[in-house]
Amino acid sequence: MSNAITVSIDVLEQQSWDWLNSCDVVANKDRQWHGRVRAATLAAYAFGYGGHERTRLATDFIMWLFLFDDAYAENTLSTDPLGLRKQHKRYDAILKGDFDGGPKNPFGRALSDIFKRLSALAPRDFALRLGASIRSYFDGCELETTYRMRGTPLSIESYLWLREHSVGVYPMLDCVEFAGNSYVTAEEMTNPCVAGLRRSAVLVTALTNDLYSSAKEEKEVHAFNAVLVYERQHRISRDEALADIVALQHRFRQEFEHYASVCRVDASPGLRHLIDGIPTWIDGNHRWSTETPRYHDFTVMLESFRPPPSAPTPGMPFKP
Repeated sequence: MSNAITVSIDVLEQQSWDWLNSCDVVANKDRQWHGRVRAATLAAYAFGYGGHERTRLATDFIMWLFLFDDAYAENTLSTDPLGLRKQHKRYDAILKGDFDGGPKNPFGRALSDIFKRLSALAPRDFALRLGASIRSYFDGCELETTYRMRGTPLSIESYLWLREHSVGVYPMLDCVEFAGNSYVTAEEMTNPCVAGLRRSAVLVTALTNDLYSSAKEEKEVHAFNAVLVYERQHRISRDEALADIVALQHRFRQEFEHYASVCRVDASPGLRHLIDGIPTWIDGNHRWSTETPRYHDFTVMLESFRPPPSAPTPGMPFKP
């Protein structure tokens, strides 16, 4: 599929800022912070082929996720899983289809607005599926917070099991469908092959984010990052950990390609679009990670760690 950007990033950034202000979500954030996130850049790189209206909605949704995560899971409730769960439950009505049933705070008003705009552009069953993906993200954050609270050492396998949901990428894969206005069928969503396709794409993305944020997160008290987890688990150097995590990411990309080839057989138009759109999401997220000032001061030069195609994956052999 074409990954040509058909939208103006500058216009999207301004509209996103105006929308956040209209919902009072940015009361404690300044314009410089907004510029460092560059949600419009990520949305344009990943979903810009979908046109302005859909990319604008994706931009606003990405900003909502960043702000909500920073406000709770990464801040005041980062070691309080019960408090985080209580906070999350306030939004369940919206996620289950009652778009006016959420809290009347800024985050509630913003999420209600997102779903109302979404429902005008996509089928209702898709909106409910996106709601379920966000709920899964909430569940992942609550589990991650439990481990932060306990300070429990993690293996890379346990970390990836947790991170699969707390990274918040499943909603972004839903946005791939939304951008193309082409949707996977309910029957296909129950197919284990489609589940494997989506999971491998999530883990590729999660490891990209971890690789570029590892130095930044090392400075945090409750760091939750694949590079740091792997380094501590195996008591190896940072360069060795980076090289092995890049190799692991490469293997998950191979896994995605395997599932894509299998899923493409007898796929609906919506599933074919998802298969073709996920690489645009993965590559767009990688490009954004190298450019966003959110990581800029900490970005590592990863090219020297690129594995050859036959590189083994440490500790987690790929079994298609």
